[in-house]
Amino acid sequence: SRTLTFLPMGDSITMGYLANQSYNSYRLGMIDLLTSNTPLWNVHTVGGFFNGNFTENANEGYDGMAIIPMQEHWLANKGNYTRVPDVATILAGIHDIADNGNDTQALLAQTRLDALVDNLYRVYPNITVIISTLTPVTIDGWKGQVAAFNRALPGIVQNRAQAGQKILMVDAASVMTVDDIADFVHPTAEGYRKLANVFYGGVKSAA
Repeated sequence: SRTLTFLPMGDSITMGYLANQSYNSYRLGMIDLLTSNTPLWNVHTVGGFFNGNFTENANEGYDGMAIIPMQEHWLANKGNYTRVPDVATILAGIHDIADNGNDTQALLAQTRLDALVDNLYRVYPNITVIISTLTPVTIDGWKGQVAAFNRALPGIVQNRAQAGQKILMVDAASVMTVDDIADFVHPTAEGYRKLANVFYGGVKSAA
């Protein structure tokens, strides 16, 4: 079986906030799918945090953090990684929107995400990047910005793929609804399960 090392990046959803405080996020579900379905993978993870009731629980999931500080922390942590990541799974941008709810925020979040991906390829030229659309939110003032960010994501990914980068988008927004959200932004256990399936599908497509 082939070995894959993951770098899960994002905010408190990647960390795994709520869902009965297990902090397993989508990460455990994705790993379970990868290690129990053909083709079988050996999975490792890298990151500065260790959250969740399972072995390969390293991640770069930052509670309440927007993309620029998230990137700075990752750049500071990466020297401690014991492996070079093969795949980065990214779900990020909601705090760039939520912390400043005006009409320019979706655009700013896209620019920051683009810069983060630039840095990933600068550090790891052979990495595969899998980026998800933002998951649903229940706060009305955020919904338009989330939708605008999600509409822009395919273009960002397509441009890079056409330039030869190994990158693809997965669309959590299309399979999750507000019923999968526990509070205002964090998924329920079922929401995390759906997110795991979405990222698993992306890994299979990229493999």
